[in-house]
Amino acid sequence: MIVSNDSTLAHYPHATQMDHAKAEQKLLEEHATLTQFDNELKDLESAISEQKRGISDAEIEVKKLEHDISTLEKDKVAQAKFVTDLEKQHEWIRDECQ
Repeated sequence: MIVSNDSTLAHYPHATQMDHAKAEQKLLEEHATLTQFDNELKDLESAISEQKRGISDAEIEVKKLEHDISTLEKDKVAQAKFVTDLEKQHEWIRDECQ
């Protein structure tokens, strides 16, 4: 175990200052790296949020279109029945269609 006392450090004040400066520079570099990662993470979170919003909008549009298709299919069945009923009521309609 190395024990350092003030008298030992007094012999190397320049070395201690250099060590401190190196450590401070390393800390600044690490802080800059973390800031860069933080900014990248924020950008990715924003992109994810935008994609989720787009997916949600697309799902809503799909539901609207499915509803429209369902309505049109019901209308088609109702109109086919209406035409069949008209043909039964009026012979001339059947004759015209042939």
